Amino acid sequence: MSTSLIDPSGDVWPGATQELAKRLHASLSGDQLTDYLVRNLGWAHVRSGTNVFVLRCRPALMTEAALVTLLFQIHDAASETVYAIEIVCKGGASQLLRDRDQVTNILASLTAPPSAHRFWRGQRFIASELPADASPFGKVHQQIQNLVAQSDDLERIAPCISELLGTRWSISEFDQATADWKELFNGGGFTPFNPSYSSRTRGAWLSDYTDDGEYVRWVTANRRRVSERRTAEFADVDAIVTFKRVGEARLRYKRMSLPVVRNTGERAILTAAVTDNSIDLRK
Repeated sequence: MSTSLIDPSGDVWPGATQELAKRLHASLSGDQLTDYLVRNLGWAHVRSGTNVFVLRCRPALMTEAALVTLLFQIHDAASETVYAIEIVCKGGASQLLRDRDQVTNILASLTAPPSAHRFWRGQRFIASELPADASPFGKVHQQIQNLVAQSDDLERIAPCISELLGTRWSISEFDQATADWKELFNGGGFTPFNPSYSSRTRGAWLSDYTDDGEYVRWVTANRRRVSERRTAEFADVDAIVTFKRVGEARLRYKRMSLPVVRNTGERAILTAAVTDNSIDLRK
């Protein structure tokens, strides 16, 4: 099984290595260091293997950034995964679960109330455009456009799109009446910050994903720009987004916004994302 530690900044470390102990100026090492970090500093300890996800954490001390990274890892696990959760607290508690949404609900309910407003300052949403050849989506975007243009059944081609892009993608169109984006289909791979959104592959609205109106307007501006230019846009994104269940979360990902034309002649926008926590546009 692979081992990792998630620190309060949301960064992932390959266990309690000598390098980590040196960086922390710690006299402890190995399992003792891991136990200290989890119990006293709010780190999360993850061990994962084929269809197994073992988590040890103390949610009362975890930050929103650590929780968000943990949710990404949970949601990236295979659908058959069994989750063994040990909550470090007075008296202790352990659970064996198969439902990832249930795991998410438990962790979010136990994490301390959001405090990120104390720490994040300045611009909340930052995007830095990339050339196509610097994006993981740059080599396949024309193939995606052709797939959408040639098919009248998005559900039928969804597996092909997911094979090319991963499962964090959606095709949506702007609804003038509600001034919101309605999803025609999505790949089902978005992290379940809001299960009522992530459990639907059709008919969800952008505003269902988050009640953060500023983020919705920011995304809308990007999609409108791409729609008007009728050219693909690739970018690194570093965004601070508010979610009811986890507070403010720092989302760092590579994004593609792609104008597509369906075989009915209707225009829509396909967006795709892949998490990349090495992105830091706040330096």
